[in-house]
Amino acid sequence: EDIRILAADLIGRIHGAGRRAAAPTSTSWDLALPIVDNQHVQREIQSFTNGEREQFLEGYRRSGLYRPLILERLEKAGLPSQLSWLPLVESWFKVRALSRASALGMWQFISSTGVRYGLGRDSWVDERLDPEKSTDAAIAYLVDLHGLFGDWPKALAGYNCGEARVLRLSRPQEGEYLDFWDLYELLPRETRRYVPRLLAALQIIENPAKYGMTLPAPEAPPSGVATLRVERSVRLDRLDAALGLPAGTLATINPELRRQATPRRAYDLRVPAGQAEAL
Repeated sequence: EDIRILAADLIGRIHGAGRRAAAPTSTSWDLALPIVDNQHVQREIQSFTNGEREQFLEGYRRSGLYRPLILERLEKAGLPSQLSWLPLVESWFKVRALSRASALGMWQFISSTGVRYGLGRDSWVDERLDPEKSTDAAIAYLVDLHGLFGDWPKALAGYNCGEARVLRLSRPQEGEYLDFWDLYELLPRETRRYVPRLLAALQIIENPAKYGMTLPAPEAPPSGVATLRVERSVRLDRLDAALGLPAGTLATINPELRRQATPRRAYDLRVPAGQAEAL
């Protein structure tokens, strides 16, 4: 614990000095999220199994579309597999989710953080809506946050309300190490609920029968998608019709396109693999 406190203090000092410490791709300690069960977690379990029951079940069903991709990227980065359920708490795995704070997409990036982690945005495209690109950005952000704070609960709090606020609150007094639960009452209300909600979701998913839940079969992820360079702007619904695809097919597999059309520039459009030559 003394080494942990020292490491967290040194990381904080380095960050505060404006230098960026290189985050490791994996850690040899504290790899998994510590599962805490307290009154705050129990309150969120009650919420998920009662008032938010249908949303939870639909989010779980929808998770099948994206979790295989997320798990693959998490494993490559050496991060805990439990983080694959973070979009359940963020957005119910909805790629077009928009919060009151204008956070967008499955991983709920605000514009400035999205740009910082490589998610482009213009009048045609918003890459926060792309499941693959936003997953890569979220993992990069989580790696940085874990490297900064040294534990997952505070890293997740930083993901929700910004690392600057958590850093400010967690400045040690006379060498004291402050964890997420020490900071709990000082954090914004949404952030106070955020970490307990993830811990509650993990407990329900691990043992749904204990909480009177029957989880549905997850949807199958899309398969057989090819990428084709399109040189000019064209409406997606017209391409659907020309290719004999069900309405909305191309919009579904190209969610980052804001206008339901390709931009007025070269663009790599995702299409069903069997339709690439025809297109």
